[in-house]
Amino acid sequence: MSCWQCGLHLRENSECCSHYIQTEVLEEIIKAALKSVAGSVLEDSGAFFQELQEQQAAQQTRISEEEQEEIRKLDARIAEIDVSIKALYWHSLFLSDL
Repeated sequence: MSCWQCGLHLRENSECCSHYIQTEVLEEIIKAALKSVAGSVLEDSGAFFQELQEQQAAQQTRISEEEQEEIRKLDARIAEIDVSIKALYWHSLFLSDL
């Protein structure tokens, strides 16, 4: 009997414990999901592709927001470093005058 081990428990802050699912069961779940998606495409391909485009746009927005947050954090860190450099500069000037 082959099994697939769930990796969710390896993620940080996960409350999931290690567990297994039989490969046959997993394959059936995947087949059912594929049939459902294929049925949606066959019924109304326009609506299906519209939904895909909306999901992709939402994902791009999330990525962009994450990148903007990272830029804000880096800008704040650069400002902190600038303050430290200026303080060291003035401190070294003061010490050289002694």
